[in-house]
Amino acid sequence: MKAALSFHPIAGDYDFIGEFREGRALVRNNIAEFRVGYIDKEGRVAVPLEYIGRFEREAGHPVFVHFPFFSDGLAVLMRKDGRFGAVDPSGGMAVPFIYDSLTYFYGGLVEAQKDGKWGFLDKEGHAAIPLLYDRVGTFSEGLAAAEKNGKWGFLDPEGHIVLPFEYDSTVGEGFSDGLVPVRQNGREGDMDKTRRMAILLDPGYAAVCGFHSGFALVAADPASSRKAGNGAAANPARKPPLYGAIDRAGRIVVPAEYASVRILDGGFVTTGLDGRKRFLDPDGQTVLAADFEEMGDFSEGLAAIKRDGAYGYADKTGQVVIPCAYSAAGGFHEGYAAVRKDGRYGYIDRTGATVVPFIYDTAARFCDGAAAVRKDGGWGIWQIETRGG
Repeated sequence: MKAALSFHPIAGDYDFIGEFREGRALVRNNIAEFRVGYIDKEGRVAVPLEYIGRFEREAGHPVFVHFPFFSDGLAVLMRKDGRFGAVDPSGGMAVPFIYDSLTYFYGGLVEAQKDGKWGFLDKEGHAAIPLLYDRVGTFSEGLAAAEKNGKWGFLDPEGHIVLPFEYDSTVGEGFSDGLVPVRQNGREGDMDKTRRMAILLDPGYAAVCGFHSGFALVAADPASSRKAGNGAAANPARKPPLYGAIDRAGRIVVPAEYASVRILDGGFVTTGLDGRKRFLDPDGQTVLAADFEEMGDFSEGLAAIKRDGAYGYADKTGQVVIPCAYSAAGGFHEGYAAVRKDGRYGYIDRTGATVVPFIYDTAARFCDGAAAVRKDGGWGIWQIETRGG
């Protein structure tokens, strides 16, 4: 089977079209009120543009901050009165618009807030977990964090208390690789589901996120030379934290001396205080020092990088596999990436070959087999088609 791309224009006076999820893309046609709805992949209006996008003002201008997408067959939206609810792919109301806040559906549940309290709703709008908590987190590995009376615990999808409300804080997005970062009685570390503190961090270190691929990020006070691991004198003027990484035994694999650290499948990418990038192996040893000015997140094994003022792509070993020849570059999704050349956007594949010409003013990333593009005020949709042969 081979993949091919097809294009068709769509009608509609939109100023924004988002990514496709579950066959629907958010559209907006009134920038003053941020009125939004959804279209299908043929450009037909599936959900009327009668909802309001949430936004904040930045430097006096409205900035869109709520891009609701379909998940689990429903999309969370906000009406003009500021109340949240959810609709199905045809625009039918699934959850009534009576809530102060909703997040997005995942695993059949959505975090909901009303009258200052949080809980979870199911896809029919019923309270699967009563709205009794001061804050809640997303379900991960079967449990969700919840705060009540200043203490955190963990709930299962039926609302049963699995881990009691006795923790001072938790960070990240819940359990990952069987562990979750928590703080209790001044101690900070990573706890398993039996309440055992599997990893106890040294004083002064702070967990940044849960474990991924066997490692977790930690942060350290840069004024402490011991935590920074470089033997230098303390520098109290340096305010941003320094980052490193630990393994599941709690061993420091990457010293906390970097401005940022990213965990990869086969190692790490660090950014030093001088902005220099280094690729490390799983033991924290330097494999390659790269002269990249910028570096994006890895997607489908490649990351957009900037060198000598132009963008290209590097693999997880730091090798440049697509030359730096573009003025802008997005991440790869579903085999393609939107890039800009000579002021116009097009698409390339993972070999660097141009698959859509550079003729567009804007180009979204491919998602759910489709991507919206704009040219001279008109919109169209590129779709991935699978053909035999």
